[in-house]
Amino acid sequence: MEKIEEEVGKLIFMKIEGGYWDFKEKWHSNNSDLLHDIICMANNIENKDAYIIIGITDNGEICGVAEDNRKNQQNLIDFLREIKFAGEKRPTVLVRTLSVSEKEIDVIVIKNAIDTPYYLTDDFQGVFKGNIYTRIGDTNTPKIKTADIDKTEFLWKKRFGLNLPVFSLAKQLLNESENWMSRYDEMLNTTIFHHKIRPEFTVEIVDLLFSENKISKPNFWFFYLYNATGVVIHPKIEFQYLSIKYHTTILYETEIISCDEGNYITAHFKNETLREIKYDGGFNNGLVLAYLILDSDEAYIHNFINGQFMMNDKSISDKREVDEVVLFFNDEEEKTEFFDMVNKNSSEFLKVFKLNTPPTTIPKDNEDGYDIAMSLKGSKILMAWLRKWKKNKNESLQSKTQLDN
Repeated sequence: MEKIEEEVGKLIFMKIEGGYWDFKEKWHSNNSDLLHDIICMANNIENKDAYIIIGITDNGEICGVAEDNRKNQQNLIDFLREIKFAGEKRPTVLVRTLSVSEKEIDVIVIKNAIDTPYYLTDDFQGVFKGNIYTRIGDTNTPKIKTADIDKTEFLWKKRFGLNLPVFSLAKQLLNESENWMSRYDEMLNTTIFHHKIRPEFTVEIVDLLFSENKISKPNFWFFYLYNATGVVIHPKIEFQYLSIKYHTTILYETEIISCDEGNYITAHFKNETLREIKYDGGFNNGLVLAYLILDSDEAYIHNFINGQFMMNDKSISDKREVDEVVLFFNDEEEKTEFFDMVNKNSSEFLKVFKLNTPPTTIPKDNEDGYDIAMSLKGSKILMAWLRKWKKNKNESLQSKTQLDN
């Protein structure tokens, strides 16, 4: 919510309309105009999330939203679901109600996506099938026309990743697990993947055979891998080296981790230490957690590896166990908000913590092993907290939207 409030506040302050935002004094009086506006915004050539801001006059004055024809998010989702879009690709929309200058406004957020151009296969009340609608400056493509050829080409290039920076395209291709082929080069100790359709993109994973690239004793920074292996003292963690290449140019390189004799391979998860969560006899400096931001480079690597190496029941089981103790967040803002909440409720967390049995019994004189067990135990509790926190947050947003409408 804070990100949307900040962005919308800036747009209102400018008092002009633009290529990815539009002011409306009130909600649309008919669904034809509403659909046309949403498609134009979804096909914006600014390549950004778009905003239809309702309760603002054309010259940017805040008048507040009226109740006439007011809709909530579910209303819009249901409406778009009934429209016949090409390829069943529909814009993703959100509805948020904000308070600005002591007046309520509604904001339709149209999420930026690669599925452009959005267009219809059946006419809908004057919105014509096959027409490509977009927005140039503060003006939508008229319903009876279609966008200029250069704008249409841009939208198709966006769908196929042709106007993306090379690394952004590479990340998009990493998600296509079925389009990668691999071979193992014994001379180089390297597994080489190439994309079937775009073979100029390759991923190379080098086996590092040196002893310093292995961990033979407990290390609590990798506590989530001990959970996966089921062996706390000797998990046989080994490092491999992954690089993404375009032709011969290295776009990205990082270490990845192999454990349980290669049954489970993953990217590095990031660590966070919650300084307010302290426990006598263990993690005196705070509880160590592992997390992943879903739109981060690490997440793309993690998803690629899962798509290529989850080949047997053991690897799937290991992944399932890791997923039980790694916290997944949509973005940095969500991560910060959740961890702040946990720190503020540290006493409540410790009450629950003391009542739970750790997943494994480690002697307290084995410092790293004990901290591993404590992090595993704490992470499982916080996984339940995170699920509940996200559910409550979503229900609160939905409830507010329904009340406002």
